[in-house]
Amino acid sequence: SALARGNRKLRLVVGNV
Repeated sequence: SALARGNRKLRLVVGNV
């Protein structure tokens, strides 16, 4: 699931912000 993997990274970035 490339989408799930990307979402996880995106959520990490959003949380960092």
